Amino acid sequence: MNLPSFRTLLLIVLATSLTACADGKSKKVPPCGNGVLDPNEQCDDLNRFSDDGCSSACVLEEGWDCGATLPTTCTPVCGDGRVVGLEPCDDGAFDAGDGCAPDCTVEPGWTCEAMPSVCITTCGDGLRADGVEACDDGNTAAGDGCGADCTVESGWTCEGEGPGSCGAIACGDGIAAGLEACDGWDVHGNDCVSEGFDSGTLLCNGDCTLDTSGCLLCGDGTCDDGEVCAQDCGATWISVGFAHVCALMTGGRAYCWGYNHAGQLGNGRLGAEACFFDIPCDSSPQEVLGAEDLMFIHAGFSTTCAIKETGGLSCWGSNQYGQLGDGVMDHGILCGTSDCSLAPVSVDLALPMMAATVSSGYYHTCAMGLLGEVACWGSNQSGQLGDGVATHQTCEGTDCSATPVTVSNLSNVQQIAAAGQFTCALRADGTVWCWGANDNGQLGNGTTSGSNVPVQVSGLTGVVQIAAGGGNFACAVRGDHSVWCWGANADGQLGDGTTSERHTPVQVGSLTATSVSCGSNHVCARRADLGTWCWGGNSAGQLGTGDMVSSPVPVQISLPLEEGTVGAGGWYFTCAHSTFSGIVGCWGNNSLGQLGQGNLTDSLVPVIVPGLVP
Repeated sequence: MNLPSFRTLLLIVLATSLTACADGKSKKVPPCGNGVLDPNEQCDDLNRFSDDGCSSACVLEEGWDCGATLPTTCTPVCGDGRVVGLEPCDDGAFDAGDGCAPDCTVEPGWTCEAMPSVCITTCGDGLRADGVEACDDGNTAAGDGCGADCTVESGWTCEGEGPGSCGAIACGDGIAAGLEACDGWDVHGNDCVSEGFDSGTLLCNGDCTLDTSGCLLCGDGTCDDGEVCAQDCGATWISVGFAHVCALMTGGRAYCWGYNHAGQLGNGRLGAEACFFDIPCDSSPQEVLGAEDLMFIHAGFSTTCAIKETGGLSCWGSNQYGQLGDGVMDHGILCGTSDCSLAPVSVDLALPMMAATVSSGYYHTCAMGLLGEVACWGSNQSGQLGDGVATHQTCEGTDCSATPVTVSNLSNVQQIAAAGQFTCALRADGTVWCWGANDNGQLGNGTTSGSNVPVQVSGLTGVVQIAAGGGNFACAVRGDHSVWCWGANADGQLGDGTTSERHTPVQVGSLTATSVSCGSNHVCARRADLGTWCWGGNSAGQLGTGDMVSSPVPVQISLPLEEGTVGAGGWYFTCAHSTFSGIVGCWGNNSLGQLGQGNLTDSLVPVIVPGLVP
C-alpha cells in the first residue's frame, strides 16, 4: 500500500483550512466596543452601553448627533423633541420663554415633563417665568403685590423675583396698596364707622393717611359748636358748568370756583388768577355775594343763575347775547369786549310764571315754571329759544332776545336741559322734546335739520330724567332705569360701544341708572346701588378711572359716597357730591381751576374741594 507523502498531507490540510475560511463558518467577528468602526458597525464609542448615542450593538440611536471621529462621540440633538442623555428638556422648538430654552435647559420658574417636553410654570416657587409670570414672590398669597396667579396686583409694582420683590406704587395713584392706609378715594374698605364715628365720608390725606375730617358725630343738629350732623352743614347741591362749579350750601349760601372771565362766579370781580392762556379764573371756592336764601343754582357756560326760596330768578356773568334775561344790554361793565354783570340781576319772567329750575347752553338760558311752562332768552342763532320766531333783536350780528320768550306748544314740563345751541324738555307723559341746532342729530328726531319749535325725540317714552351736553348730544333715563343717548359720538359719549353719530336714541348697553350727567364729551351715571359709571372721552382723566384711556362703553369708578350726585363738566372734568356729608370731590382737567384746589394741577383721581364744610 502506498501512503501519501508528508508534503501531500500538508497540502490537504492547508486546502481544507482555506475552504473553511472561504465559507465563513469559522470567521471571527470583530467585537463592538473596541473603538474601531468595522464594516458591520454604524458607530463604535469604545463601550457597549446604550442610551449614549451609540447602542450596545454599535447602532446609532435616535436623538443624537454622532461625529465621524473614532471612538464615536455622540451629543444630544436639541430641538428634535426627544429628551435623551443629559438633556433636561426638549420641546421640539428653539423658542425662549416657553419653559425649555433654546439650549434644551429648563428655564427658571418652569417644570418640564414628557417627550416632547411639556413645560408649565410653577407660581409661588420664587422664580419668575419670563413672558408668563409677571411676578413670583415665593408664595400664592394675595395682598402682597403678587397675586395667587403671579400677576401684579393693582397699586403695586414688582421687580425681580422672590420675597420682597413687590412694593406699592407711589402714593397718589388712587389705589391703596402696601402700607398705604388709603389713596385718593380708595380707603381700603374702611369707613367713618370703623374709625369710631357715626357717619360721614372717610377721606384720604395727600400722604395716603386717613383723614377723618369728613366723619361726623351727631349732636344738636346745628353747625355752630362742632357737634354736627352731616345734613346740617356743607354743600347740599352742586352744579357743574363748562369750566366752573357752584355749590349750594346749608342756609341758602353758595360758593363757586373755576372759569371767571365774565364774573360768572358771582364774587363781584373777574378771576384773580391768570389761568389757561391767561384767562381769568379763581381756583379756590368763592362765596357768591348776596346769596342767602337760594334754593337752586345752575352753572352754565359763562353765566350762572339761581332761584331764591321766594321763587325769584337771577343771573350773573356774561350778557353777550342777552342771556342774563333782564332786558338790559348795557350793565356798565365790559368783560373782554362784551357786556356782563358782576352782580346778580333779576330775570324778567312774565307773571304768573315762577321759576322752578333753570338751565343754560352756550349763550342762551331757559327756565321751567312751577306750572310746567318753559321760557328761554339769549341767543337764537339756531332757534334755541323755541318760540318759532326767527327775528327778535340783534346781538352781535345774530338774533337774540334779552327777555324771556315762551317756548311754543310745550306744557306739563317736568325737567329741562340746555347745552350748546339746543334745549330738551321732559314732559309729564314721559316723552322728550328738543329744539334748536341739530347738526349732529341732537334733537333725536332722526334728522339733522334744526328746529325753532320743539320736536319729539323718536321712540323714547317712559323717561324720568334727561341731560344734555357738549353742545351736540343728550341722554335720558327711562322708568325701567335703562339709559339712552343720541347725537354726536366722536369720543364714544353715547356709550353704545361705537363712535358713530346717532340721530335717534340708542341704548347704553345693559347699564341701569337713576340719573345721568353729560359733559363736553363724556357721561357719568349714578346707579340705584350708588355705583358710579362713566364713559366717553378721557383725555384729561375725566372718567375717574385713574388713566386717560377713553371708553365707548360704561366703566365703573370708585366713588364711596353714601348718597349724592355726579356732574360731568364741560371742559373735561367731573365733580361728585355727597348729600350726607356735604363733601365735594372733583377730578380731570384743572387748567381753569375747576377742581377747586387752589392750583391748576390736573388730577386723575378725585380730590376734595376744601373749605366747603365748616
